[in-house]
Amino acid sequence: MNFITINLLFFNLFLGTFILAQDLNSSSKTKVLKKWSKEFISGVSFPIIKKEDKLITPLLDGNLQILDFKTGERINRYNFGKGPILEMSYFNSNLSFIMPLEKKSLRIYNIDLEKYILKKKNKFTLKYSVQSESDSLIIGNDYRIGSINKINGDENWVVKFETPIVSKPYILDKKIIVLNQNNEILILSFNNGEIISRNKIKEDVLSKKLLRSLSLQKNDNLYVTSYLGNFFSFNLIENKNNWLVKLNNYIYVSPIINEGNVFVCDASGKVISLNASNGYLNWEFDTKLLINQDPMIINDELMIITEVGKIFFFDQLKGDMLSSSEIDGRVMFAKKIDEFKILVANDSKKISLFEIKNN
Repeated sequence: MNFITINLLFFNLFLGTFILAQDLNSSSKTKVLKKWSKEFISGVSFPIIKKEDKLITPLLDGNLQILDFKTGERINRYNFGKGPILEMSYFNSNLSFIMPLEKKSLRIYNIDLEKYILKKKNKFTLKYSVQSESDSLIIGNDYRIGSINKINGDENWVVKFETPIVSKPYILDKKIIVLNQNNEILILSFNNGEIISRNKIKEDVLSKKLLRSLSLQKNDNLYVTSYLGNFFSFNLIENKNNWLVKLNNYIYVSPIINEGNVFVCDASGKVISLNASNGYLNWEFDTKLLINQDPMIINDELMIITEVGKIFFFDQLKGDMLSSSEIDGRVMFAKKIDEFKILVANDSKKISLFEIKNN
């Protein structure tokens, strides 16, 4: 075997290895494929709800549009009065929502029967409404939480608070969980609003008393973020803090828990993975871009959507960035709407459906 033959052999071996590496790299990349886009004159309210093969889309002008999930084409339109339509939730064909510019601001509308179940002028200004699996609807604002009958609108109970409530209620096992501005986790009875427990969080945990959001895990652990960058886990059964991590930056999104790890993002663009049991750092990655949407798990990858429309995909365990993609516009809302699809609304009053696909 001469010198030229040996060189050609090594060259072919190198070329084959290079091509194989390219193929492996391209096969690991995740693509973001746009299925359709639709623009609205008035702008979109949130959340947008998927019901079977339809998208229930509230608008800022008081209209509700029903879109075909596959094509984005309009199937139906309803006008509910002066907009916007806020805090929409769905259960058993009933839509509950708030129309703050209307006298009868609290509405429940059956989308299948196409008729109102309830139109009610409430005794106090509403900030949210939360559907439950029972006949009761939970409503409230910063200083009140109440329960009303979904069918006739009768008031079941109302609880007043001296300290403002800073989180939307979570309903779990006939209990209502809220956070207040005094660093307390309150657990209320779903049946009568009675405070079952009042769990005081240490003052140094939340510093300026600005709670942001909470996520609940099945083992009764609560994961709470504050605007100022404090992130902690609290056990509701043992009434104690599990751990506290100070991220030293603002947090605008809620954490997500998956397979024993919790993922959170701060305003500086850092994506952080922590052990959900002890709060120990698994890995972090700096995107250097504002993250204004909650993390999502799709195709077994961690997906992060930034405000400018750049999307990152990470290996959940190692933190390796597997791929990235870009979509148009400033992202205002993003939600995993199906197993492999996300719905995105941008600042140009447009919503788009994207399919997340591995090569």
